[in-house]
Amino acid sequence: MEESYWTPLNLSYGYSNEFLDAYVSTKTLSEKELLKYNDSPSRAFDVVSLVCGLVGGDSALPYVPTSMLVMLSLLTGDEVCHNCLKFMQALHGAVPLVHVDDACEAHVLCMDMEGPMPVSAGRFLCAAGYPNMRDVVDHYARRHPELKLRITEVTGEGVRVQGDTSKLLDLGFRYRYGVEEVLDGSIECAKRLGVL
Repeated sequence: MEESYWTPLNLSYGYSNEFLDAYVSTKTLSEKELLKYNDSPSRAFDVVSLVCGLVGGDSALPYVPTSMLVMLSLLTGDEVCHNCLKFMQALHGAVPLVHVDDACEAHVLCMDMEGPMPVSAGRFLCAAGYPNMRDVVDHYARRHPELKLRITEVTGEGVRVQGDTSKLLDLGFRYRYGVEEVLDGSIECAKRLGVL
């Protein structure tokens, strides 16, 4: 829930499968290996890892990204994507969300940091909010009653986890979009592209 936390490997998570286990372990191992470069006394540049939540929001892409399909699985009924959403809830205790525009701006900010500054190296969490699955279901039902919720089963309803993104904020980053804008923008994008 902050940059020093790492996903434990070889630990069983609810709703996991072989693909998700491989995704988590390869992502974790490669990120740790890459960040070791920052400890090198002869390093020529700083390595920054921007750990983004589930990326959503209205996008100019000509297709709906997988992360958005996961977010919208409660409306589409896609079981594979819904299992990914349940996995995230089980893994994080929440579903970290970030708008695609904010994720891009955070990348630009990190790339624009000048010179070898220790504050700009390392890991940065990037998520505008940490709703749980019940929050997402309630939002869809309240704001989009015209859309039928195909899946209402949720996990971790009582869990309230808030990640700490202050390290990124300390660099001067500000989120332009909150959780509701991420969810609503994802719906608009999916409608525009014929997924909903």
